Amino acid sequence: MLRNKQMFVYFTIIFILALIPRVISGVIRIPHLLIEDSYTYLHLARFLRGELVEDDQGFRTPGYPLFLNSVFALSGWQGTSQTLLNRIQKHQNITIPQKHLKFLREKENIKLVQIIQHGLGILSTLCLFWLLLNITKHYTISLIGALISIGWNTTWFWNYELYITTETLSATLLLLIIILIRLIDQQGWKISYCLSCSLIIGMLILVHPQFLLAIFLLLGFWLLKLKQKETVLNLNIILATLLPSMLLVGGWILRNYYRYNVFTLSTVTGFNLCGHFTRFKDFDAFSDIILKHTLKKHIVSCPKCIHESEPRGSIYHIKSKLMMYWNLSFPAVSKRLEQQGLVAIIKHPTTFLLSVSDAVINYFKPKPLPKKLKFVEPIWFTIDLIFKLSGLLTILFIPRKFSIFLKIITWFIVGTLLLSVTIAGGITPDPWRYCFPISSLLIFLSFSTIWQIKQELVSKYNKAIKQ
Repeated sequence: MLRNKQMFVYFTIIFILALIPRVISGVIRIPHLLIEDSYTYLHLARFLRGELVEDDQGFRTPGYPLFLNSVFALSGWQGTSQTLLNRIQKHQNITIPQKHLKFLREKENIKLVQIIQHGLGILSTLCLFWLLLNITKHYTISLIGALISIGWNTTWFWNYELYITTETLSATLLLLIIILIRLIDQQGWKISYCLSCSLIIGMLILVHPQFLLAIFLLLGFWLLKLKQKETVLNLNIILATLLPSMLLVGGWILRNYYRYNVFTLSTVTGFNLCGHFTRFKDFDAFSDIILKHTLKKHIVSCPKCIHESEPRGSIYHIKSKLMMYWNLSFPAVSKRLEQQGLVAIIKHPTTFLLSVSDAVINYFKPKPLPKKLKFVEPIWFTIDLIFKLSGLLTILFIPRKFSIFLKIITWFIVGTLLLSVTIAGGITPDPWRYCFPISSLLIFLSFSTIWQIKQELVSKYNKAIKQ
């Protein structure tokens, strides 16, 4: 009873402490529309709710657009105020395209999206506190860890919670999945936990396809438990861990096959793979003559690409020309580019490995601080890297010391990292967006391993004194 009361008090304290900066952010800050991805998510949201807009050709997965539609429905389909739209355009120095402005004015309240994503930030803070407390059994350490990682972390409430992109929702869903796996670890393989976890995994993949490996996360955990003879073979458990997520993800893949004749989760994979080579202008890696010539002509005539040392996006710039030259739809072009990307990896592996290595470094590299705080950047970079990597590397190099629960999270992070940098490492200039959803898990691993090592050292010290 006392423990429950103490838990409630700490949850209340964390809620208030995480709420304060988000209230300030909600009043001062405005939704972030600087990223082109925001418009593609809004466009798919409109297409999915039946607006008269062009088909996005499977460019995006539906998770985040459906979240946006839920928020817009919650607002009663009231648009964003003209005052706020003017502020966004003025302060972000952009002109919102007219085709988007119409819907934003009439039906899409993006300020409410910002407010709800602030709410997800608070929920994520509480989730991380619970996870840390579950491992450390120490309220103060867990509170500090949750606030440093999420609650008072400006990367959350001052940045990504403002973005009309997938990052905040992905991070929250990921933490909920890890909580359910921990409950399964402690309370046994209840069907309700397995179904809920698998369902959220499916939702996560449809929000952010980089987490595709999550579909095997719960099954992998069960197999490790089975190997250690900590559970028994049960067909119902296997079905519960796989069926909900596979139905969600498989349903979208079948939808793309039915509509576009391509069996894929998203029709951007081919473009992203080729990005490893276009960024270094290694066009000869491709076997298709039309592709090579089109890229070479484009980068010397495109006003944007001429001034870029690494024209990553050039492959996207020529999509209309490729559709015309190859006489193919956008999804079919992406499928052909997948083949070209794989051929290029075999022909020019050095370029691919260089691009992937650079992406891995950028994946973990801390986000630069504002100019006013540049003087503390070396200290900040060091602390950030310690928090991100210490737990991950410790578990990878001495796995026997740690539980199956911590090991499965570690392997999942490594697998997700490798998948992300392989598919999108060459095309994205902003690696922090890909790292952000798992950043709280990396910090969780660091806190957990440091705490466990500290407890072992204290135990050995106490034994030595007694002897």
